[in-house]
Amino acid sequence: FVRDEGAEQSEFAFSIPDSRLCALFSCSESLKRFDDDNIENGLFFHFVERGLKGAADSDGDRNILVSELLDYVGKSVVDYVREYRRSVQTPVVRRLVTFDGSLAEFQFDASCEEAGCVRSFHGLPRFRLSWVPPGEFVMGSPATETGRGSDEAQVNVNINSGFWMGQTEITAEQWYSLMARTVFDGPGGHRTMDDCAVSEVSWFEATEYCRRLTLQSRQAGRIGADQEFRLPTEAEWEYACRAGTSSSFYFGSDPSELATYEWYRENTTSQGCLWFPVGANPGNDWNLLDMCGGVQEWCSDWYAAEYLGGSDPRGPKDNGDRRVLRGGDFGSQTLDCRCAVRDSKAPILARGGFRVVLARTVQND
Repeated sequence: FVRDEGAEQSEFAFSIPDSRLCALFSCSESLKRFDDDNIENGLFFHFVERGLKGAADSDGDRNILVSELLDYVGKSVVDYVREYRRSVQTPVVRRLVTFDGSLAEFQFDASCEEAGCVRSFHGLPRFRLSWVPPGEFVMGSPATETGRGSDEAQVNVNINSGFWMGQTEITAEQWYSLMARTVFDGPGGHRTMDDCAVSEVSWFEATEYCRRLTLQSRQAGRIGADQEFRLPTEAEWEYACRAGTSSSFYFGSDPSELATYEWYRENTTSQGCLWFPVGANPGNDWNLLDMCGGVQEWCSDWYAAEYLGGSDPRGPKDNGDRRVLRGGDFGSQTLDCRCAVRDSKAPILARGGFRVVLARTVQND
């Protein structure tokens, strides 16, 4: 569609790339569509119209791209229904025409990106992903490291394929936009603030979130059929956390510097608050934020006291009753925020947060 030069209702162009044609629906088949008698033309189309008239022009270039319109309409509808109807309605986009080439916005060639390159994912939910290149590292901690646990014996690991990792943990807003369930994890059952990481979800819920995000993103053409969102393996998590370093913390070995980089016991209890926004502190060399503090993060692996090592290790196969959690949280002591610290819990327990990985699909043995 192109702006009608004679039209006065909008000063903007609505640009659709030649290789894409899509349709925007008010909600998925499983959700209810809401309207409001006080809004002309219906709730969903109200925001579509406002977006086309300029509200969706996020970068101010006086052109409206499909991605900008989808972002604006999606967030507006989700926020409105959530606030005024205490429910959920998430608009969805469907690809209508196939074409030569991939719709996927993210590439996976080892040479295509620099380590730490950050890109925005234009979907619902919206978030930012950082590129983690392939490489090798020593997983675990040396025997001389202060605070070392008995399950941190070092092994050599090769990460053969690069992947995109969420720059921060999944926030309450990102969680709600896909799962339609508010997370309560504060004293007295208070709701987690929108820009804070969810910290009371189970491993099963975290993997279900990834499954839904994968399905929705494939249907919208944002990722390819051979790509998926999932939890990181434990090896991928530590490799990404270290970002090429081998020290106790990704910023070095001086624990007194931790308060500059992470939310943990010393700088959260002193402020009398359990909620802190993600991304507020500096990150590691690959632009990953809050890796060692804030909330503990679920990994895909079953826990084992000894690392497997080798190429792309994925933990024991169906051999345990606990899944791996990595990183410290707002209640952790300083040495429990080291890169090598490990924890584990039963996957049914709602005791962790998580961040997503976007990677090529791995076939299970």
